[in-house]
Amino acid sequence: MIVFIFKRYCQYYSKLLNHFLFFKKFNILAPASCAIYGVEGISIKNNFSLGENCELYARKSPSLGAKIKIGSNVALNSNVIINAECGGSIEIGDNVIIGPATMMRASNHNFRQSGVLIRNQGHSHGKIVIESNVWIGANVTILPNVTIGKNSVIAAGSIIIKD
Repeated sequence: MIVFIFKRYCQYYSKLLNHFLFFKKFNILAPASCAIYGVEGISIKNNFSLGENCELYARKSPSLGAKIKIGSNVALNSNVIINAECGGSIEIGDNVIIGPATMMRASNHNFRQSGVLIRNQGHSHGKIVIESNVWIGANVTILPNVTIGKNSVIAAGSIIIKD
C-alpha cells in the first residue's frame, strides 16, 4: 500500500513539474486545471492566457504529425479544447479571443464503409486556420479544413464546417 501511495505521489509531482516547466518556457500563467498533451507539437508566442479546464492536444504518432501554432495576444476562455491529433494542424493568429466551451478538432472519423464500425475506419485530418483579430463566441465548434479570415466575428453556438 505504501509503495502505491508513493508511486501516485511521484506521478502527481512529475505531472505538476512538467506543467510548470511548459508554462514557464512560454511565459504563460494558466490554471492547474488545464491539460497539455504533446508539448513538442505546440508553439506559442507572447501573451497567451488560458481559462479553467482548457485542453490542448498535439500528440504525435509515428506516422502522423500533429501541431498547434498560437500567435501573440491570444486568450482562451474556460473549457476550450484545441485538438490537432491524428495528423491535423491548427494555427491561431495574433489578437484572437476565443469564448468558453469552444471546440476545434482538426480530424474526423471516417464513416464511409457501412459494414465496418466507425471507430475502426480511422481518421481523416485537415487544417484549421484562424487569422488575426478574430473573436470566436461561446460554444462554437470548428471542424477541419476551415479558414476563418482576418477581423472576423463568429457568433456563439456556431458550427463552422467550411470557409
